[in-house]
Amino acid sequence: MVDKKKLRHKIQVIRKHKERIEKLEELTLAEFKNDDLYEPAAVRMLQVMVESVLDICSHIIAREGWGTPKTFEEIIQIVAENELIDPQKKEDFQNMARFRNRVVHLYDPISPEEIFKIIQDKTSAFDFFISQVVKKYF
Repeated sequence: MVDKKKLRHKIQVIRKHKERIEKLEELTLAEFKNDDLYEPAAVRMLQVMVESVLDICSHIIAREGWGTPKTFEEIIQIVAENELIDPQKKEDFQNMARFRNRVVHLYDPISPEEIFKIIQDKTSAFDFFISQVVKKYF
């Protein structure tokens, strides 16, 4: 059985950072690039949001007995196979996991343009994820 308290906490973390990210969505690219704090703040908020998604997924996988993933991409694969997330959105979530790895391990630079594009185009996936978890476990 999943720990609903743990899920609630992680969902709250995602929602809190999503609210903050939404403020950055209102900016133009020029405004985003012009302030030295926007880029690192956005990167950190995205990282925390992705890590919270992965933590939720890992917890559910373990508690449901769905397997033992070895990588973040496998975590997403397993939750898609078990319909926690829409298999059509699997690639978006796998890209989020790759983004997180790039940030944490400094694999290669991430441009302000790329971060801005993620903010503009991809953060709605977090709302979708939360709705799926809530629908299934609450």
